[in-house]
Amino acid sequence: MIPGDALLDAFINANILFIAAYLFWSMARFLLNHLGLKHSYVTQLKLLNTVFVAIVFSPFLILAFSTLQSSGYAKSVNVNLSDMVVAYYLNGGFEMPATEFERLVMMRDTFLSNVVNAAGWGAWTVIALFLVGLALGTVRLFYSMLCLYRIVSAGYAWRSFGRIRLRLSDRTLVPFATRGLWCYYVVIPSHMLGQRQELKVSIAHEFQHLRQGDIEWEIVLEALKPFFFLNPAYHAWKRQVENLRELSCDAEVLRRGKIDVRA
Repeated sequence: MIPGDALLDAFINANILFIAAYLFWSMARFLLNHLGLKHSYVTQLKLLNTVFVAIVFSPFLILAFSTLQSSGYAKSVNVNLSDMVVAYYLNGGFEMPATEFERLVMMRDTFLSNVVNAAGWGAWTVIALFLVGLALGTVRLFYSMLCLYRIVSAGYAWRSFGRIRLRLSDRTLVPFATRGLWCYYVVIPSHMLGQRQELKVSIAHEFQHLRQGDIEWEIVLEALKPFFFLNPAYHAWKRQVENLRELSCDAEVLRRGKIDVRA
């Protein structure tokens, strides 16, 4: 079984990586805008999704590597940031009183130990805040799933293409796509049946979401949201992905040439 302090350390690393990645992404977006790649939405979305996967899995890869090291494997390879900082300090990289440096280096380890052992009111506050936020986020997630299920199940079955089901609904004003365990669903507001051009554009847009795998990405982002509710970088990252997702869908639909640009 993985120790609690190791899991907490991996979780903290993931939060730090999201903050760092979002800062780097902001700089990258600035460069893309000035290099004439402002409208390369598909490329930007793929980049964000790739970095997201790397962020989510990297702390656990480091955790697995540290476990191997503790078992006597690859001891010569160092992936511990604290050890790197200590080595840099001992080599004269920067000057600081030894006692102050030790306190700074041990701060994170002390925090991890206090939280894992629930030692002190500060640790209890952190634990309570996280559990309350996690509980509220989880309840919100399941309530959203219930509302989504009700809208889809109450819709009128209109057409089907393989695993894709088109439904008409009087309970939504905007079209959207979602999925179940096996089938995909595209829900169209009933009033769009009288708006042929708008209906055509909406279906093409939602089908493109399915082609890009956007539904699965959104499920993962929403499922992780209760865990990262305190991290503003995660919420900003999620908004960026959602914005690029819509723009990339429109760009791909236009590239296919079946929808007029003016429409």
